[in-house]
Amino acid sequence: MSQFEQLYLDTAFLEPSGANFEVNLEFVVFQVSKRDLKVLTLPAGHSPFEGDLSLPMRRLGMEGLNSTGHTYISQELGIDSLVHLEQITAYTGSKKNSPVRQLNMLLLGLAGRIPKATRRQRGSFTPLTEISSGLGSMSTHDQHMILLAREFLSSLIQNTTVATLLCPEQFTLGTLRRVYECVWDTPLDNANFRRKILGTDGFVEFVSKAKQQNKQGRPSHLYKSGSLDKLNPSFQRPPFST
Repeated sequence: MSQFEQLYLDTAFLEPSGANFEVNLEFVVFQVSKRDLKVLTLPAGHSPFEGDLSLPMRRLGMEGLNSTGHTYISQELGIDSLVHLEQITAYTGSKKNSPVRQLNMLLLGLAGRIPKATRRQRGSFTPLTEISSGLGSMSTHDQHMILLAREFLSSLIQNTTVATLLCPEQFTLGTLRRVYECVWDTPLDNANFRRKILGTDGFVEFVSKAKQQNKQGRPSHLYKSGSLDKLNPSFQRPPFST
């Protein structure tokens, strides 16, 4: 990857008069499924890269940043469960022997649970454990983008209630706890977690008791996202999490 200069941009920056820029959007779209943190990947291409994985990328056209991102993910890639999209950072670079400078913008996306892959869905959600273990070959650049996005998401769920977006519409506290554990890559104490969530007004709202498959034990409580957006105080992140 060429040397790059990191930028934090307002979308108004994307309309400089006469600027010879090629603007690309790079997407890291996370999903939590059971006990896995997954990322949306596409086939990297033909031989010699056949079988490799890559992150989705889209050139920015005349639409706005968010509009282009949502259209690309939902309509072109067929991912109907995108629930969150925001810019993390941006960087500039240039190709050899090209007068066009590249402006790449990295976006974090969150996808809810997809019941079943559809024919119109391109790409797939790949567990990060497969990528880190080498089962899914991916460029060093894309792996670095995933690390940046995961660190951003780790801080985001520490200071906001965004983690509930990675849960089903109705969920147990155990399901919400597993979201935190997947993103932070560390186990959390069940009692402390329950006390933190239920002790924060507006984090979640009680819906009902879950139906039991058998009559043994106490029924789990079902919750939905509450009205709170920002956490104050923030959720303390374990010291040894990723």
